[in-house]
Amino acid sequence: MLVSALLAVTLAGSDAVTVLPCVDELTARAGPSLSAARVGVIRRGTSLKLLETTNVQESFSLTVDRNVPAPIKFEPHDVWLKVALTTDGGVASGWVYGGLVCRPTLTASDGQFSVVGWSQDGARLAFIERAPDSYACAWGRPSVLRIVEVASGKDLFALKDDCPPADLLISHRAELTVALRAHGIHFAWFIALDSKPLAVALEGRRVKVLGNGVTRAELPVDFPVQAIDDSSGFPKAQLIAVLKRPGLDVAVVRVQASEENHRYAARGLSDEVKDAWRDALPGVRLTGTPLGRCDGMLQGTASDVKAAKALEGLTAELRRRLEKKYRKVLPDEFCLAGAGRSAKGLELTFVPQQCHGNECPDDACKAALEFTVSRGFAVLSEKSVKFDGYTCDP
Repeated sequence: MLVSALLAVTLAGSDAVTVLPCVDELTARAGPSLSAARVGVIRRGTSLKLLETTNVQESFSLTVDRNVPAPIKFEPHDVWLKVALTTDGGVASGWVYGGLVCRPTLTASDGQFSVVGWSQDGARLAFIERAPDSYACAWGRPSVLRIVEVASGKDLFALKDDCPPADLLISHRAELTVALRAHGIHFAWFIALDSKPLAVALEGRRVKVLGNGVTRAELPVDFPVQAIDDSSGFPKAQLIAVLKRPGLDVAVVRVQASEENHRYAARGLSDEVKDAWRDALPGVRLTGTPLGRCDGMLQGTASDVKAAKALEGLTAELRRRLEKKYRKVLPDEFCLAGAGRSAKGLELTFVPQQCHGNECPDDACKAALEFTVSRGFAVLSEKSVKFDGYTCDP
């Protein structure tokens, strides 16, 4: 799988991105190869500072047979990672095989929250949350993999394992591979983080992420929150990190209902999300102004001839569909009345120019036409939606 090339940016006051061995003992080697000399052995649960990765990928069959009810056979395919070693008197760093390492952790050494990866367009995030219990299942304690749409915070997929025989990434390798591919998730190792002056507030079944007193994101709490017990101080919410993506910052929040019951959620911060649609098509920066003045059809700046041609073809296809829909209106031009980005692609809403800003237009203006466009510049769907600019109905 494609490995993210994002550089590591540390949170203020915290260490760099760390990873954890997913097996009882992990061999560190002098180079990124199974044939390289051993330079150390790392125990499970040891927090490792991630230094760099290599494009060298390797596959081999492995059987996990310690501390599990039955041996687990799987064939990982992953890259090699360079990590800092803390062995007294030994070498300062070594290489470990990524297929046996838990993905980047953003919580304490127990690794309750691990980032698995992103979709290429940054619209979806995959992560694993582990139960804050007393290790009742040893290292294979209860965990959930979630794939969320960061624009809405909505769960797109969840795989729960109440008491896995090994780390979820190992024991459910086949299921996770299918799910991650279905949602276009690519594994990530380095995670770009940022320090933001943000606060969180738990209000009923919602968590608000606040910046300078303004709500930047709002997340639902999807498990029962018990009444606050003065002795325990539950429920509570905590901002874990802000993950940086091109044109988008995503807040990660931990909501805790009790000592044994918690949930992680993630959502893009609002002032970044509202313009994320402008970079939804590869090689194009869309420049129109939705809901403002009428800028005509689809405006954009292309990075190369191929992207310019694709944008030109898309614009022509959208115009053809609009002219077919609004034949009775006979507009001189169409207006981009709304835009956004979703898990499916670029969402665009158009109305005829004579409908834009007109409080009492003809009946033909009561509906706008909404399109979903893929990253390949193809129109996936179209549908009529109520046009909010029409305000003269009794």
